[in-house]
Amino acid sequence: MIVSVVTIAAVALGMLVFHQSLSSAADGSFPAAQTAPKDGIVLPAKMGNVTYNHSKHSATACDKCHHKPQGDNKNPKCSVCHTETSTVKAKDAFHKRCIDCHKEVVAKDAASKAPTKCNECHKK
Repeated sequence: MIVSVVTIAAVALGMLVFHQSLSSAADGSFPAAQTAPKDGIVLPAKMGNVTYNHSKHSATACDKCHHKPQGDNKNPKCSVCHTETSTVKAKDAFHKRCIDCHKEVVAKDAASKAPTKCNECHKK
């Protein structure tokens, strides 16, 4: 599966912004925990916005990014744990998860074009 550069990097950042803006549950869960959010999630960033599309990551297990279940909510939004005062800030968590995953993808398939550089995800 070929994944666009912008899409892959946006995975990490997209989830935080999406969850902050679209989640209606008080506990920070997805509106429908087992349903992937819509595509085209724009994550504002100083380096340029990142657009994330869940559909481009359909081969990736949800818990690859949503790694800390919160009770019955198996896919909590990132900002439940990753805040400006947490040990691992949201920006750092997104960069670590996304870039490491993208590097793994490229190592397995160099033709994948998974983004690993700033401007491949961040678009001004």
